[in-house]
Amino acid sequence: MDGYAAPRLHTHAVIFNVTEREDGSTRALQPQSFFDSQNFATAVYQSALTYRLRNLGYEIEAGKSGAPEIKGYSQEYLDASSPRSQQIKDHLERTGHSGAEAAQIAAHATRDRKQILTPEQVLAGHKEIAESFNTRRAT
Repeated sequence: MDGYAAPRLHTHAVIFNVTEREDGSTRALQPQSFFDSQNFATAVYQSALTYRLRNLGYEIEAGKSGAPEIKGYSQEYLDASSPRSQQIKDHLERTGHSGAEAAQIAAHATRDRKQILTPEQVLAGHKEIAESFNTRRAT
């Protein structure tokens, strides 16, 4: 947003809903099992991420929905380093909508065009925000 790449993790997983039968024909899979295993897959992913972050020297605590969060950062810093969240909240307030579906619609409606930044530019933006909050990595 406005040339700032917020340091937020998100991961995409793509699963093709197709299988091949013995006769060579293709059919759609029954998708319910994918949805049923989503919470388990999320827990495994978050556990592996927590393990790796701890091995890098970070102190980790469970955040919202059990997602790992690095200790030592104030809520004010986290809010400042996530301008998209505030942009979505503002849009919901202006339109009088609420809920997860409305937030998803607001996220698409307010999304800025992506800018291509070098790793150095991204790091410089993160350092600028961190310095304004006198934030250092907790180890």
